[in-house]
Amino acid sequence: MSVRSSAHRGSRALGAALLTFLVLTTSGIGAERPPHVGGSVHDLSTLKIVDVHNIFANVGALIYFAEPNDFGIPPGPLVHCTVTLIHERAALVAGHCTAPTAGGLLPFIKAFVTFSPNALDRSTWRAVSGFAFHPSLPPCPPPVGCTFQGLDPGILDIGLVFLEQPVGDITPARLARLGRLEQPAAVGKLMVVAGYGFVDSLPGGGSPPESEWDGLRRIKLSRLQQVVDDNWATWSLPGIICFGDSGAPTFFQGRIVAVASDGGTSVCYSRDDRARVDTAAAQEWIRQTIDAVLGPQQ
Repeated sequence: MSVRSSAHRGSRALGAALLTFLVLTTSGIGAERPPHVGGSVHDLSTLKIVDVHNIFANVGALIYFAEPNDFGIPPGPLVHCTVTLIHERAALVAGHCTAPTAGGLLPFIKAFVTFSPNALDRSTWRAVSGFAFHPSLPPCPPPVGCTFQGLDPGILDIGLVFLEQPVGDITPARLARLGRLEQPAAVGKLMVVAGYGFVDSLPGGGSPPESEWDGLRRIKLSRLQQVVDDNWATWSLPGIICFGDSGAPTFFQGRIVAVASDGGTSVCYSRDDRARVDTAAAQEWIRQTIDAVLGPQQ
């Protein structure tokens, strides 16, 4: 066994132990519940746990940032999504987070990725060199962006972000084996999501302003409800996905099986539809796209 695989297995075991401790110690540091969701603290699907121990070090935030400009757009973060490092220079994300870049970014808008537990620490921001999104996505021109919803047929909501420099200090996550979500052992099982989403939507619906984002990575749990088709699967309600969680990885037995796509058009937790990455179509597109941009991988 290689040193790399031994270290990866060790970090997974440590991460699992820490996660178990945090979940079961509901009075511990960082344990939260969505403001509008009731129920016992023992209902794990209602918990949000700040990743203070940096368990999910390969989960990061994609930040679109506005520099000073003449268009009246306030400088600072404009919008963010969640990504997962799967290659030293490539991160997996929801396609609707990258599709609006098809026409290029305005000169004063820059994109960065950070793998810090607090994404607002600008010293950790890494420059982005390119974007990709699955060809099944319809046009998503800014400022409207993508208008499709989760479970819309024929759409695979996945994308990639490419980094200018390789990430050498973080072990990339691995994609699940093909068909993992379709196995009987997966249905109804708790699965882990790590993301940088808001804690809740606004009282009347809609995303809070980016200025109110606290930048924290949170760990959440939910149960697989059903596999819908080759592109989509759903998780039990109330959902755990909110604005900014788009692209957040779903981990099952240590590997990525899906990415967060649709947690509700205007109200968080009203639905929980995720794009599958445990299929041949998804993994082939990911591999081919990385090869096309970065060269064939060995």
